[in-house]
Amino acid sequence: MRMYDDISPRWKQQAKRSTHPLTILSPYVTQDVALDLLKGKCGARIYTLFETTVFAAGGSSLKDIVGLMKDHEVYRLDGLHAKMV
Repeated sequence: MRMYDDISPRWKQQAKRSTHPLTILSPYVTQDVALDLLKGKCGARIYTLFETTVFAAGGSSLKDIVGLMKDHEVYRLDGLHAKMV
């Protein structure tokens, strides 16, 4: 069994290498993470919160979500409490 202090670099590496559409569950969607992971990819499924309070606090960017909708499917998932997967 391997223990990692920070698994996110490995996740990012695997996501970028993937030849299959990604499924992302994240309550927050911003350019610095989601758009970077999906650069050059099409057909991902992104599940996220779509709440006024999240946008007002800067947790998600409506502009970035609309941008993602050009090449990917974006779904509202009420009560989502996942981290980026």
